[in-house]
Amino acid sequence: DYIRFEKMTLKRTGTNERYARIVTLGNGAHRNVIEDCEIIGFPVNTADYSEDQALFFDIKGSIDNYNSIIGNTFLYGAQAIVMYGINQNSTSNQLNLVVSGNTISGQYGDAVFIQSAQNLTFTYNKVTNSSPNLNNNLVTLYKVQYMQVTHNEMHKTGGRFRKGLALEFCVGDASNYLNVANNIVSCEVVNNIQSYNELFAFSLNYGQYVNFNYNSAHLYSTGTGAATYSAALRMNFSYYVRAVSYTHLRAHETEAD
Repeated sequence: DYIRFEKMTLKRTGTNERYARIVTLGNGAHRNVIEDCEIIGFPVNTADYSEDQALFFDIKGSIDNYNSIIGNTFLYGAQAIVMYGINQNSTSNQLNLVVSGNTISGQYGDAVFIQSAQNLTFTYNKVTNSSPNLNNNLVTLYKVQYMQVTHNEMHKTGGRFRKGLALEFCVGDASNYLNVANNIVSCEVVNNIQSYNELFAFSLNYGQYVNFNYNSAHLYSTGTGAATYSAALRMNFSYYVRAVSYTHLRAHETEAD
């Protein structure tokens, strides 16, 4: 507890890409800060990747509260930030995680995956990815209660993707709506992936009590027919969603020469 990493370069060494974790939390690690650091992993470019290659990893089955990840640069690795909590079916959540002002790029899978959290702050992050992995999202927030997701930029260029910002089973309540606002998601869809119909810039799946305001989505393709199964915003079994302010959503297709 109460450990602070600041202005450090933490770099993975060696040549075995199967093992690339840089920072691991677990066993009730509370109130730790990693700020203004460079965290550099191994370039993963194969479908044979795993959580062993995540740069910042939270051990499954552990509740680690009040941790902050601020102003860092994350480069490479299978994933940049993975926070699991107890498990996806637990009612016990990790509290007050702050992920803010980070620059994240070059991951093969989901750049960020956060599960079973409460009072999450995810703000002012810039996430870019050009992975060829078809099944990854840029950012996945799974079973998060109460959160601020604002002022983030997420860009997917080349390669493939499923979702830009994926909110899965995230809920608030009538007095405390989730706040998803002022985010920019830009995703390029390449050809030869028409058989997959989950190609969304924003995805809200089984969400409740969400304010979705002032977000911008740009979804475009570089191959004939590649955008047929795509959408800028997708909502599935989501209730009490308020989008009262202007949200710019755009999808178009550009045929390759």
